[in-house]
Parts: sequence; structure tokens; C-alpha cells
Amino acid sequence: MIKYYTLIAAILALILIGLFIWWFQGSLVFNAVYLVAAVLATLSVPLLYRLLGYSAADDDEWLKNRENQQHTDLMQRLQGVTQDLEALGLKEAVRQANSLTDMIDDYHAVVKSRFFGKQASPLTYLSAARTVQNQAIQNLADMVTLGHSMSSIQNNLQAGGDQKDSRYLEQSERIRALLDENKQLFSALTETAVEVANMQSISEFERTDTLARLLALAEIANGSGKK
Repeated sequence: MIKYYTLIAAILALILIGLFIWWFQGSLVFNAVYLVAAVLATLSVPLLYRLLGYSAADDDEWLKNRENQQHTDLMQRLQGVTQDLEALGLKEAVRQANSLTDMIDDYHAVVKSRFFGKQASPLTYLSAARTVQNQAIQNLADMVTLGHSMSSIQNNLQAGGDQKDSRYLEQSERIRALLDENKQLFSALTETAVEVANMQSISEFERTDTLARLLALAEIANGSGKK
């Protein structure tokens, strides 16, 4: 990713090159020498920025802002889904929603304690964990939709509708499948969170089987989101 300061340096260099050529009207060789000098000066900007530690500080600030915003968005969405599940009386789904709330809070605390202010962060893990968390919330949201459908079917039965309506059982089975899927997601999130809390180095963690499992689930979740 090209940093903003590199772009600024490149733009300034292009402007100065243009002004130099226009003002001095020098020979081709003279202009070429100035062009090379300008390019070298431009390339030295990101190098100096990194050597002086400013690049690491920018990366850390970016990580903090991204993590805090994602945490806020996830918690707000999960809170709304939890309220809907409670209104529908889907008790097991509510328990999962409460468990996921604790997991997301724990994940946020781990990220802050382990990665904020550090020179390197396992962005692969951070992105995968967020993808899996989002998928778990989406599964809960799908349960809300199914719960409303079941409620409508039940109301229809009570009003004298088709007493052999199989849709209620089908929707109930779909909710069970989503609950089971979330159990797998929760297990992967918990195991990787423990690995992160205990890891000695990022490179060591990135070779663990638990991260590979989380990445596989994240890939499946990404595929599901594109359907």
C-alpha cells in the first residue's frame, strides 16, 4: 500500500521537475540528471519516514482506529439481533448471542493488549477472526428471519390453517443447522484467542493448526457472503 506521504513527495517532485525544465530550459542531459536526483529524493522520503519510526506509528494508529470501529459496529449489530431473538423466544440462539458478545469483547481486549503499540501484528488472524465473527452474527440474524417465519406459520395454524404444514419443522431444522454451524465458529474463535494470548511470536502463531482452521472457516464465510 502506497503511503500518503509518498504520494505527496511524488507530486511535489513532478511539480518541481516541470518548473525546473520550464524555467532553466536546460539540455537533455542536464534535465535527465535533475530527474534522477528528484526520483532519488522522492524515494528517500518513505525510507526516512520508516527509519525515524513514523511509519510504524501510522500503522499502529490505523490498527487502533480499524479495530475500535469494527468492534463498535459489531457490538451494535449484535445487540439489535439479540433483542430480536429475545422477542421471538429463541432461547438457545439468545445464549449464543450472549456468548458471542463475550467473545467479541475478549477478542477486542486481546488485540489491544497484544498488538496496540507493537511493531508487527498478525493481520491475517485479525481479518479472519472478524470475518468469522461477522458470519456468526449473520447466522443469528438469519435465525431472526426464520423465527419470524415460524411465528407466522404458527399463527396461521392457530387460525385454522393447514394442520399438516411442514414448513414449521423445516424452518426449525434450519435454525438448528445454524446453531450447529455457530458452535464450530465459536470453537475456532476460542481456540485461536487462546493461542494469541499465549503466543511467543507472530511467526510462530501463523504456523499453528488453529489459525489454519480459522482461515478455512473465514474462507467459507466469505464464499457464503458472495452467494
